[in-house]
Amino acid sequence: MRRVPLLAIVVLLAAATASGAATLYLRRVVSADPACLTVGDLLQVAGEIPKAAQDLLSRSAAAPAQRMLLVPAAFFRDLLAGSLGEGATFVGNRSLVVPPVLGEEDVVGLLDRLVEWLDGQGGFGRGAVELEILQAPERSALPAASPGFTLVRAERTAGLLSGVVEATFQGAGNRTSRVVLRARQAIPSASDGVRSGETVQVFFRRGAVTIEMEGRALSSAAPGQGVTVWVAESRHSFAGTAAGRKVVDVELP
Repeated sequence: MRRVPLLAIVVLLAAATASGAATLYLRRVVSADPACLTVGDLLQVAGEIPKAAQDLLSRSAAAPAQRMLLVPAAFFRDLLAGSLGEGATFVGNRSLVVPPVLGEEDVVGLLDRLVEWLDGQGGFGRGAVELEILQAPERSALPAASPGFTLVRAERTAGLLSGVVEATFQGAGNRTSRVVLRARQAIPSASDGVRSGETVQVFFRRGAVTIEMEGRALSSAAPGQGVTVWVAESRHSFAGTAAGRKVVDVELP
């Protein structure tokens, strides 16, 4: 597993703090119980970030126990767009949450490289993805160096990996070994919902009655997540749910 030298991290953190602009470092591999994670657990923040961004980072990034969770950099950028301000920088391509039950570092290292390779195939998209291990790599077959992978099977929905994914690699003693995963698009990206500061269509619903008005999103949210909108015509803010791209539903009592 590749590691950034400690001195390089210290230098980057110092530079970020001196400039006043926030820098967010994605933790490449996080060994933790995915059931109780927040988005902020996957980042190391250097510098000050606005309260709105802190609130977004406190959101749950939970996944079922004994499953990995892949969170690409695009997910963080989409979620925090509009709340970080100018000059914020993201370092890293993604964060991979690995349950401690997987244990051995060499197994985790191979899974990390496999996920990186699959990500390079363009199948994960901008949202967070749950990865369930159906067949783990044989420890006796693990190679000393990073192997070349071959994709044997990949179930997709709308072009994204969603279902069984099977890959093989040449392991120790030139043995062919395989890894089988089940992928599920778990947490949609805010790019599929609403972003803080943009104009949205707000649908107010009470029973069979629906009224549509224009509003402004005060936070970012993926479809199904809560979001607050400001409606200038009524001079009030409302709590609603992102229902699609630039669409918010508000249920009235």
